[in-house]
Amino acid sequence: MIKQTSLIAILVGAALLAGCDDSGEDDYFYATPGGIYEGTLTDNITQRQTQVFAIIDEDGNGRMIDDDTGDFYSLSLSNDGLDLSGTLQGYAGGSAFPGGQAQVSGNLGGQITDEGLSASFTESNGDSGTLNLSFDYYYYSYSNLPLLAGGWGYSDSGFSLSLSINADGSFNGNSSDGCAYAGHFSIFDSYYNAYHVNYTQTCGNSSSNFTGLASYFPDDSLGPEEIELLADNGSGGYLAVPLTLGAPVAQPLSPAQPQSSTQPMPQQWVKSGASLRPATAVRRR
Repeated sequence: MIKQTSLIAILVGAALLAGCDDSGEDDYFYATPGGIYEGTLTDNITQRQTQVFAIIDEDGNGRMIDDDTGDFYSLSLSNDGLDLSGTLQGYAGGSAFPGGQAQVSGNLGGQITDEGLSASFTESNGDSGTLNLSFDYYYYSYSNLPLLAGGWGYSDSGFSLSLSINADGSFNGNSSDGCAYAGHFSIFDSYYNAYHVNYTQTCGNSSSNFTGLASYFPDDSLGPEEIELLADNGSGGYLAVPLTLGAPVAQPLSPAQPQSSTQPMPQQWVKSGASLRPATAVRRR
């Protein structure tokens, strides 16, 4: 996103006036890929355009979920002025990527614009496409760990997750498939609404470390108070959920609510470890 700053010029002598406008201010711009985004991904092989949601911090570390396919992406972006470049790692949601792969890597390049990000990408499976992302100005909300404090939850289609977050950002929780969660949220830059999240997911005797990003949205006319969480373990497991304040505590699954990766793919997916789970749509602002 292109960010504008107004630099107040201290005028010392008439010679300095030549570099200023009539207001005595010199406007300059700087750009970073940081932001909360929604937009479209167009795949050149499938000729399909899908809806995506992304959170990217000021260093270009990002996570993105495809709302239609459930595919999840970890992004590493950099920029030289308005020119954007970077890499991606993709994890397939309900079905494999074109070519049959469950995971792909790739490169992208494009531009930072007034509206957001525009980029083309190529992937290791031979696929390619374009990304067009619109900037969400809720990114300019300050981050503050006490805002996240409370009991948060998510529940849909037989799967539920509950987290208890403390004022210092630490949290514990559990999910209906018998997994436990312990970790913390942290602030990367308090001027922006992008929290870093690190946690360990323990399922029986198996544990996995997840990292990612989250953004907080207050209760307003667009929806209830929520934390949008995007995280992955770097090896195919990911979590992409809207956590709602005061949601019901996670309950164990009954035999009538099995988790199956062969069930028909719904519109949204959340994938954690080896199981696929439907998820409600991430709220848009």
